[in-house]
Amino acid sequence: MSNISRRSFLGQSALGLGATVGLSQLPKVLMAGATYADIPLGFKSWVVRQDIAKDFPGKMKSVTEKG
Repeated sequence: MSNISRRSFLGQSALGLGATVGLSQLPKVLMAGATYADIPLGFKSWVVRQDIAKDFPGKMKSVTEKG
């Protein structure tokens, strides 16, 4: 096992922390020009599956109204 100095450890830790912070901001930068209309939306239909089987158009209307 190789020895690592305290200075090297702190330097690598700071580099890792900086990379983590920088990469966490990437989605915000990529989506900066997008509007909400550009983002496809979806929902899980498992909760309303029986209602969808009975009246699909009516249930879709009620789901979109509740937003």
